[in-house]
Amino acid sequence: TGMSPARFYETSTSGLNFDRFVDRFDESTLTKVRQQYWTAKQLIRSKLGKKEDEHLLASDAEFDAKLSLFRSLRETSDQMLCCIDDYQHFLGVKNGKRARRI
Repeated sequence: TGMSPARFYETSTSGLNFDRFVDRFDESTLTKVRQQYWTAKQLIRSKLGKKEDEHLLASDAEFDAKLSLFRSLRETSDQMLCCIDDYQHFLGVKNGKRARRI
């Protein structure tokens, strides 16, 4: 997404430190190693001319579709959080001006 982690944290905090790390769950060292292992394994298989299992390819395609949907939902949710934050800020400014006039 185009949103910086600081912006995400500022717009969606609930008072818990948990919110600060929501975007970073998938960035663990183990996850990175698994991704690199899978990529290297696929590269070696293709270099050796071995065919891939068609069931594995179908499973990967289904997973990729679900992952794409998840990323789209996460991006939309982030955008909605920004809109809500902007609206709450607008209401706060509007209510602040109204309180000063009274």
